[in-house]
Amino acid sequence: MSNERIRLSDNDVADTILLCKFVIEGTGANHECNVMARLLMKRFIQHCESSSERGARVSELLEYDTSRTKLDSLMT
Repeated sequence: MSNERIRLSDNDVADTILLCKFVIEGTGANHECNVMARLLMKRFIQHCESSSERGARVSELLEYDTSRTKLDSLMT
């Protein structure tokens, strides 16, 4: 396995964090997917914390997605 890095946009990082959150909430604590999602989320959060500017942009996108989800559920 190579140690190459993939460049992800802020939207991709925010989507990955939301996906991990969905998996963590939807599976049991001992489920293999839950464990993988927690580890992946931890790595993405550490990555965002290393750059305060990027962390702020990702946080803004997460807040926007959360508010949009709440609005979508109110409309149905």
